[in-house]
Amino acid sequence: MAGSTLRMLVYEPLTEGKLVERKEGQTGTTRTRAPVSVTLLAVVATFTMSGVMHELVIWHATGTATMEWLGFFTLHGFAVAGEQVLTKVWRKCMVGRNPFPPAVSWVCTMVFLLASAEWLFFPPCTRSGLDKEVINSIQAALL
Repeated sequence: MAGSTLRMLVYEPLTEGKLVERKEGQTGTTRTRAPVSVTLLAVVATFTMSGVMHELVIWHATGTATMEWLGFFTLHGFAVAGEQVLTKVWRKCMVGRNPFPPAVSWVCTMVFLLASAEWLFFPPCTRSGLDKEVINSIQAALL
């Protein structure tokens, strides 16, 4: 649900050009796809907006916003955009072949995700005690 909301409110308006006012007499474009630069910008903007929303959640839960979650999600936006660029370049140079086997891609993704989460995502939770509160709430609900 959150992903589709972000896609509808951030990604699609950027890629479809709905956020930019058209000049008088200018109708829709003949292009069916947004330029790569616009698509990459939309990816980063979508992840950044997700970070803003996560910061609001942690601020509501703890009373403080550290901007670490904003950094986490923005970093992941740049990582996804970078992955898209590298994949396109690789496929162009290597005639359509995927850069890595799926298992290697999965391991690289998990290492990046866990390392960046350890650096930016988990610290606000542990500093505020939110992690213990969530665990206690889950235990109380299950027992």
